Amino acid sequence: MMKQHKSVVVVKRDGAKATFNANLIKSAVQAAANSINSTNNKLGEIISANVCEKMNGLVEINISEIQKLVEKELMHIDEDVARAYIEY
Repeated sequence: MMKQHKSVVVVKRDGAKATFNANLIKSAVQAAANSINSTNNKLGEIISANVCEKMNGLVEINISEIQKLVEKELMHIDEDVARAYIEY
């Protein structure tokens, strides 16, 4: 089961703060995968779980750091989806 990291605060590009939501990573990765007709329908869940694990212990994180973590994880698993995610 994926941890939600409810105590982690995400600092958005405009400086606004929001509670971390792992489902947003899952949805964005899956949308990128779907955009290139990837058959891996669990990729969003896998990447989201990996990113959550890497964020363990954090109190606050910038959105750009989350994106870098997602991109790095994707590059290890599926470079084509990583490219689609970066463009997405």
